[in-house]
Amino acid sequence: AGSTAELTVPLDRAGRVLTLAFDVTDAVATGAAPVVPVSTAASAMLDLLTAAAGGSLPTVTDGAAELVAPWSDDVVADHAGVTSGTTTDVVPDALVGLAWPAVFAVIGAARAASGEPVVEGMLDLVHLDHAVALTDTPADGADLAVRASLRSVEATDLGRVVTVDVAVRQHDSTVATLVERFCVRGRPGDAHAGEPVRAGGRLEDDPDLDAVDANGLEVIDPFAHVRRARTDDRRQRILRRPYNYDDPPPPGELTDAGLVFVSFQADLEAQFVPLQRRLAELDLLNQWTTPIGSAVFAVLPGARRGEQLGQSLLT
Repeated sequence: AGSTAELTVPLDRAGRVLTLAFDVTDAVATGAAPVVPVSTAASAMLDLLTAAAGGSLPTVTDGAAELVAPWSDDVVADHAGVTSGTTTDVVPDALVGLAWPAVFAVIGAARAASGEPVVEGMLDLVHLDHAVALTDTPADGADLAVRASLRSVEATDLGRVVTVDVAVRQHDSTVATLVERFCVRGRPGDAHAGEPVRAGGRLEDDPDLDAVDANGLEVIDPFAHVRRARTDDRRQRILRRPYNYDDPPPPGELTDAGLVFVSFQADLEAQFVPLQRRLAELDLLNQWTTPIGSAVFAVLPGARRGEQLGQSLLT
């Protein structure tokens, strides 16, 4: 007869654990997979979400969660420290961390149109994008009121997309508004996920490499990837086609995600090599990436209508 097995995973040094129960049917003996009921998965993933939020989540009422977060000007310095920034002004993203417990609480309580809890797919939850608008500067030592509310849960071509609106207030004035979008992959639908909420500019806009801040310092770091990769020499231009991947990790690893970078050029030595040398000398992106392989292929040029592939090489 079937039975139940439990997987227990420690979450932190405080002793919190995540317990996941599996229904092990007789068919498992012949190759079938154990089954995790939706309610069990949702309960376990809510525990994981709570741990990610620091150990507790605010109560959700009518799709909204509220909390009070203390603000300190030290947050500005902390944010600049981890982003290599030099500003002394409040960067809108510095407020995002204060809102996470409320946002996570809303995700934990959200349900799809089918009635299934969204949080059951927590392990496949990815942060799609966010937009932050700063409307006022919080005072040092102020208590900020954070309210996160569920806008929608949609079954899209990317997966189940959850949109959460956040308002951050100080006394009677709004300090900032945020729009956070998350996606539970593996739960696709017919709707189109659409583009990110615009916080300014478009993805296809050229970066302003000449922009400087109030102190006369370059807004884009001299060693930023986008600056090191670009050149005014049109002879070094390439056609790039990157492909993201996120595969199941091998045993003992937490992730197997990365980028397959494909570039097309007529002359490796004249186009690709100078670019790669600049990136190898000093590129801030290098601290986050590990190359694992490379190859060079000869590709036949395109053919016009009526031509044979490679015909231009023979005429």
